[in-house]
Amino acid sequence: MSKTRSIVLCGLTTAAHVIATLLLRFQVGVGIDIAILFMVPFFSAMLSLKTDIRYSFIFAVASLLICSIIDFNSALLYILPTISVGIAYGLAVKNNLDGTSIVYILTIVEFGLFFISALLLKKIAKFDVIYWMQTILHFEGSNAYLGLGFLLIYCFAQAFMVHIATKSSLKKLKIEVKKTDKPSFFIILISIIGFIVAFFPFEKEAIIFFISILSIISVIPLVLYGYQQTEKPQIILMIQVGVFLVITLPLLKTYESLDLSYQHITAYLLLLLPPMGYGLYKLFFNKEEVKVK
Repeated sequence: MSKTRSIVLCGLTTAAHVIATLLLRFQVGVGIDIAILFMVPFFSAMLSLKTDIRYSFIFAVASLLICSIIDFNSALLYILPTISVGIAYGLAVKNNLDGTSIVYILTIVEFGLFFISALLLKKIAKFDVIYWMQTILHFEGSNAYLGLGFLLIYCFAQAFMVHIATKSSLKKLKIEVKKTDKPSFFIILISIIGFIVAFFPFEKEAIIFFISILSIISVIPLVLYGYQQTEKPQIILMIQVGVFLVITLPLLKTYESLDLSYQHITAYLLLLLPPMGYGLYKLFFNKEEVKVK
């Protein structure tokens, strides 16, 4: 891409992040805010894929400076992680990493940057992000640790969305993502056991939380394989939306009425069942693999 087009793309991507910051500042709606947070990394990912790393750096600095003027808290808490996730995705693809590695890297980047942003906001703006998050999610007192589980799920979800949303665009750019190896029998076994154990009725909340987090981590390779073996990942996403509306939401309300808020993670874990199921189907019943590009 020419220098002029790269600069123009930097400007457009920066404008997209400025608009996102304005929408977040004026709190248009919870659903819209979440949609924005999932969509924004796509723009920085495409910039990182199409241009040299120096343009990604220029864009990142410009976006953070302008967004900080508009809303310092949103810039540090939302824009910094999403920009970093997008750029990290582009660099990971350019370095020929496989899909599983990319998702794990993006998750670690965002999870880590959240705490860095939280620390900076507490020191600079005297804003306790951890306490704020626990309050709005009702993870207070003895349930405070559940906020980390929710955050980890969010980071994984955003990493998946970036990878899936950018997949179709990579074909137009003639870029191939290294195929994730077929999960070994050991990984498959661990994934299935991890998913089932998450629903065991352990007595201590801390144990339930710990097991739930391990379950999420254990099923990721199989979930990724399921996504990669379909040429229409949007169908799986639609099924997941259906699972959320029909199963997860009612289950969350049931947990709430029974004062089992610490079980929330297992309700969200059910959202990973559709891609897991499809992955198992392709592994054991339909062994013709789809080439990932």
